[in-house]
Amino acid sequence: MHTYARSVPVTSHDIARRAALARGMDVPASLWIAGYDDIEMARWHAYDLTPLRQPLVRLTEAAVSLLMNRIRGLGGKWNTVCLSNELVIRSSTGRRAQLQRV
Repeated sequence: MHTYARSVPVTSHDIARRAALARGMDVPASLWIAGYDDIEMARWHAYDLTPLRQPLVRLTEAAVSLLMNRIRGLGGKWNTVCLSNELVIRSSTGRRAQLQRV
């Protein structure tokens, strides 16, 4: 059996999990995996991927507001908008499995 250092690749979908499993790695015992989109498939039991959920409605509102201000000639050359994200813990990082044992 191989020993791997604990690391958390961030992926937009299940490619990292399938690659790890194909190499005989146990997810989440040997490798934690996190994604950056909470797409519906990430919630399926077969994947159960821990994502960083983006506030899509607020993201869209901010983008439209910036665009409208640019069209009206308002605002500077660059605008930065910071929106908070939500980390949704699922079993691909081992946390849900640990919580269920308690």
